[in-house]
Amino acid sequence: LSRGDVMNTLITLGKMACRSLKMGASIDLGDLGSLRIYFPPKMMDDMKDVTAATLKTPKIIFTPKAKMREAAHAAEVSVDNPARKKSLTPDPKEKENKEENGPQVG
Repeated sequence: LSRGDVMNTLITLGKMACRSLKMGASIDLGDLGSLRIYFPPKMMDDMKDVTAATLKTPKIIFTPKAKMREAAHAAEVSVDNPARKKSLTPDPKEKENKEENGPQVG
């Protein structure tokens, strides 16, 4: 597949997804997962007060399939944080110098 073919497919998918979400339908993305629309409710004191107008801004929820979740859990990550290394691992030379010289008056 060319880059153009992939872009064309994604553009078409976007248009179809928008159409389906507007109708309230969920979208199956094959091995990737699915998309669905979610309307978070506002807290109301009485059930009679709940209407479509009392719902918050709709959200789009992506739910990955098992293979996607497994891939995410298997991702390798490392963090190089020099500040954390300094605070957690005291330099042995600094400790020796403090013990040998004793307290210093400024």
